[in-house]
Formats: sequence, structure tokens, C-alpha cells
Amino acid sequence: MPSPELQDLLSSGDLTSVQIVETYLAQIEKHNHAGAHLSAIITVAHREIALSRYEDHCWIVLFLEGNCEGECGSDYEGLDHFLRRLSILTTLQLLEQGMIILGTANLSEFCGYKAEEMTPGWSAMGGQTRSAYDLDSDLSIPPNPWCNAAMRRLVVWFSSRNSAGFAPWSLGTETGGSLVYPTSLYAIRPTLGHVPSKGVYRISKSYDGIGAMARTPEDLANLVEGILTSEIQGHLPWKGFTYYMTKSWKDWKIGIADSTWGMSSQETRDKWTSAPVAIYPASLPEGSLKFEDLTMRDIAYQEFNEVSREFCDGFEDPEVRTAKDIVKFNEENAELAMPEPHTNQEELIASSQSALTEERCDKARSEIRRLAGEDGRAKYIRENDLDLIIANSDSTLIYFTACSGYPGATVPLGNLENGQPYGLFLLATTHGGADMFSFMSAFEATFPKVKGPTLAWYF
Repeated sequence: MPSPELQDLLSSGDLTSVQIVETYLAQIEKHNHAGAHLSAIITVAHREIALSRYEDHCWIVLFLEGNCEGECGSDYEGLDHFLRRLSILTTLQLLEQGMIILGTANLSEFCGYKAEEMTPGWSAMGGQTRSAYDLDSDLSIPPNPWCNAAMRRLVVWFSSRNSAGFAPWSLGTETGGSLVYPTSLYAIRPTLGHVPSKGVYRISKSYDGIGAMARTPEDLANLVEGILTSEIQGHLPWKGFTYYMTKSWKDWKIGIADSTWGMSSQETRDKWTSAPVAIYPASLPEGSLKFEDLTMRDIAYQEFNEVSREFCDGFEDPEVRTAKDIVKFNEENAELAMPEPHTNQEELIASSQSALTEERCDKARSEIRRLAGEDGRAKYIRENDLDLIIANSDSTLIYFTACSGYPGATVPLGNLENGQPYGLFLLATTHGGADMFSFMSAFEATFPKVKGPTLAWYF
């Protein structure tokens, strides 16, 4: 049930916040470490504390990605205190609006920048997250994260807590796909800088951004409005993003890019026969996004020490602050910090040994952003008079979003024969958030919902 309908039931007295929290906590208890063993949640609110903290005007129930809070203990009072003490601006804004935070989700540790070929959705603290759509796979045999068949399975691990009915909404960070890869949900990472990042762990200040996932476009719009900076909020219409959500395709012109890996783009095109919208082939530019021999990864390695210090300094007298500190800690506590199947920390070591100067990093950052953005995707959209570019949600087009800082989004398009969902990735220019929500609205009105996993329960 969409959150506005839940709000109506709360307002009428037909439902209480206690009932909502009880239901979600029961589903977590049933399938997180028991039942389906999804291992999607690390920190969960204690039932008694969660039920006693909120009045019935509070109605938003949400999970935070683990990198939005750090290690704050397992009790909800500790989580709430930690979030306020660390001054995570995004979370503080939502708490002021009546947010009910049920806990924190398992995640790819260090945003995946820890071990070589680390499986998405794995952390030393929480283990391997399991997809609610893929309960038959043997998790003792980690898949190759770069093979296409495995990627279809991996991408829904990120959204297990939502697709399994643990919560209607989630927040998290994204560098190159963590939010928009999950294809059973609507998700968006707004333009870089449009959501405050203070207090949030990132691997890079230039590429990591905060975004959200939800089951409907309206839910997603309501959540995103609550996390934007006050300046960006001030530019929204009085109805917010819902002003643009007319369920109409208007005079849309959309470019669809061929997939260079993963699912065939023809499968995506075939779905569009029921949509009254003009689709044009869109080409991806030749060559990679580089400055001399430097890529986005090299820049992220160089920035890691700075963002780590910034995050750790939010704690009182932190003993661990830099990449070298983290590497040393992991070596001294290898049994806990580097358990099977990921017993190395090569990515962290590479970050700690980065010799890239700030001056050269600045040049590379600016050039790669120009190639991906203003002289790349933005130029292509402008010259071809397009509203958006879409591609399969496992497309390399996502890389252009990360490098340009432009907004990216995903919509759920259908289910494969094995039941796993697949979707579309959306790319717009810097101020394309409104177009994305308009697209989502028309999309939801045109296409049937994807089938949820068999264990899911929703309000």
C-alpha cells in the first residue's frame, strides 16, 4: 500500500503507527535471520523501544543503508542518539518530519571498495545479503560479480529489505549502481550535491551521492523531497515533485541506448508497444572516460583518505581515521574484519597507497566530468532534442551518471522466466529530476507491476 494511503488510514484512526511498526518488525523477524535467511538487516529497532517512541502522526517507515550510520550498537536508542550526535543532516531532516527509522541495512562493505572482486551485498559484519527473488542459490559459493547471469541475481540483493516487505522505503549511497541496479523498485539518485552528505560514509566526494528506493513513484517523490537541501527544496513547486506526476506521456521523446553487456536491448524495446511515446535509438560515445591514464577509480582512491577522515572525525577521539589506519586495523583483527570468502583488502590497500597529487586529481576530475556530462550526455540530449535517455538497468550508461554527477533513476519493467525482475535505467541532465518523476508517473500508469517474491507481504 502506498504511504499516502497509509497516512489516510492513520488520519482516520483505522490504523496506528504501532500496528505498522509491529507488522514490519514481524516480517523482519520472520525472514532476516530465520525463514528465508535474507541477512538484509544489521541493526534492528528493539520492539519495545520502537513501539513506545512514536505518536500516531508519525507514519514514515524506513531503513538506512549501513554507510548512513556507522557502527552504533544494536539498540534503537543508541541508533537514534548516534544519528543525532553525528549530525547526519539527511536523517535529521526526516526525523523532524516524523520519520520512523526501523534500523540499518546490510551493505557492500566500504561501498565495495575493500576486497578484490567482492560480492555485492557482503560485509564482514552482516555476511552475504540474499535476494528475496533467489532463495534457491547456494550462498556458500559466491558468484562471479561480473558475469551477466550473476549480475541479474546480484542486483536485487540491494533491495532485499524492500522487496521482502521489511519496509516501504530505504535510503542509501551510490557510486555506480547501488541504488538504480535494484530492478523491483523505483529508485533515484538526485543530482550530486542536491542531498546533504554530512555524516554519511562515502568512498568519494566527487562520485558518491545519496538517494532513495520505494515501491511507487509517489512514495519515492515524497521521500526524496524530504532529503533535498533547503535550497533545492525552495525551487520545487508548492506540490513538490507530484506537480509533475500527471500520468501522461505528453510529447515525450526518449532515446534508448543499446546495452553493451547484460540483457538484450530488444527485450526492452518490445515492452514499449503499449506506450504512446516516441522512441529513438541513442548511441553511447566511443572510448572510455579518462584523463590521460586516469579513471574515476583512480580519483576515488585518491579521495578516500579525505572522506574517511571527514566521516571518522564525527566520532569522539577516533582511533581509526585514514585508509592506512583501516588497513592496519583489519590486519590486526583479520578473523573478524576479513572472514571468508573475502579475506583480502586489496582495494583499501590501493587507496592507502595512492600517489595521485591533488592538482592532477583536480584536472582529471574536471575533464572526466566534462566528457561524461556537458560535452557527453547533456550534449547528446540537447542536440537530439530528447527528454531522457533510457537503457537496460544493467547498462554501462550508469557509468556516465556517476562521472557527470547527473541524476539517475530506475523503474521496474518486468520479470524474467525465473521470476527475477528487470528494469530500465533513466539518465537526464543536471535539472532532470522533474522529468524523471514525470516519466515514472506515466510509466506506472502504463505498465503492469512486476511480480514480487513469494515471501513478500505489504500493507
